[in-house]
Amino acid sequence: GFVNNITLDGQVLVNWTMCISGSLFDEAPTDFTMNKFEDFDPNAPNIYTGNFSVTDQAPSDTFLLPTTISNSYWEKGVAYINRYNLGRYWPILGPQVTLYIPSPWLLPSTTNSLTMIELQSSPCGNEQTCSIELVDFPILDKPTLMPAPLLYKRKPQYH
Repeated sequence: GFVNNITLDGQVLVNWTMCISGSLFDEAPTDFTMNKFEDFDPNAPNIYTGNFSVTDQAPSDTFLLPTTISNSYWEKGVAYINRYNLGRYWPILGPQVTLYIPSPWLLPSTTNSLTMIELQSSPCGNEQTCSIELVDFPILDKPTLMPAPLLYKRKPQYH
């Protein structure tokens, strides 16, 4: 949720509402290829998508680990499997690192899609570094980088 006022150009917004503006997936192309642009910046917000297959006929519950083989982290964003929202990831902050994927959301013997909406920076300098891992165990107890008092130092304000 929101932990501070919502602002636009430094001014607090009042009397605003949120609404559904359509589905990211309804407007997205279905045939994805890796786009390479000379001005591509992995240190900026981007949407990444990829496909993979599950070889097991009955996949088990799985966990998305937003790291690469070289232990580079996806920084902060939202992950989707087959249009299902897995949730927000922010592994560097913790304590939750992995995102739970229920087994019915993984499709055996067909193509599964993964979409990562990265809000800060990705490890995607090239095709070899642009990856994630699916693991069979959760990582839920990573130490946080911020001391607890700093997370809650602001007093609630109600408008």
